[in-house]
Amino acid sequence: MGQAAIESDGINVFVLYNGVRVAKRSHSGTPLAGTWMSLEPGYTVRDKGYPQELVVEYEGKVVSLLKTYTGDER
Repeated sequence: MGQAAIESDGINVFVLYNGVRVAKRSHSGTPLAGTWMSLEPGYTVRDKGYPQELVVEYEGKVVSLLKTYTGDER
């Protein structure tokens, strides 16, 4: 699997996969709020309890799983 990361430019939040921005988080107050918009063809990003777990798929196959920890896990 490749490397995924979260990046912010101070206004927008992006998911990077192998250094390329593949998705952008939709802003609150918009119809797509709380979802990831694909920036690269074939990529889908979904989350489970954002930002605890992000799944990056390419053409329907999981290529990266990013888990972050809040410090509450044991």
